[in-house]
Amino acid sequence: LLERRGYKIVSSSGFFDVDEGQFHVEVDRHAQIEMALGARRVQLRYEPLYPPGASVSSGMVANASKQRTPDLSIEVWERGQPIAVIIFDAKYATDRDGENYIYHEDDLNKMSDYLQKICWKANDPRQRFPRKVVTSAYIVYPGTVLQHDPDQPETGALPLVPNAPERAQALNAIKDILQNANL
Repeated sequence: LLERRGYKIVSSSGFFDVDEGQFHVEVDRHAQIEMALGARRVQLRYEPLYPPGASVSSGMVANASKQRTPDLSIEVWERGQPIAVIIFDAKYATDRDGENYIYHEDDLNKMSDYLQKICWKANDPRQRFPRKVVTSAYIVYPGTVLQHDPDQPETGALPLVPNAPERAQALNAIKDILQNANL
């Protein structure tokens, strides 16, 4: 989707195998892809570490006493400043609701935590509090129920099962999430 919007890959490390046409990769713990379009940089990071804000003078941090490590982040940077961050976290358990397989509510609550706690801490004494930069935080899970509000895509759940009928709706939700992050 980003390549279709004009972004070009400028660096890639830690990705060992990419299956064309699918979101299936083998990666090492610190894998990252960086894409660029003009002054804007997009970093896709596997298992990024956001340390507690009190432990570092500046950078992407967790505005909390413990670190946060989601499964995947998409960080959008411009001129050395983050302007948006999208978080995805894989979950493998579901609850059954009649014919549907639905996400655990606790997993969705964790996405709210990521949305509120992952911030940008500038090395500037005038900035008293870290700045909120996460625009969306979604679980990715093997279910059948999409939890997504196109007008407010802050948190939700994407059912991603190969060849499932819900995949078209999930793809449209991902497009909304990218648009919300100005990509």
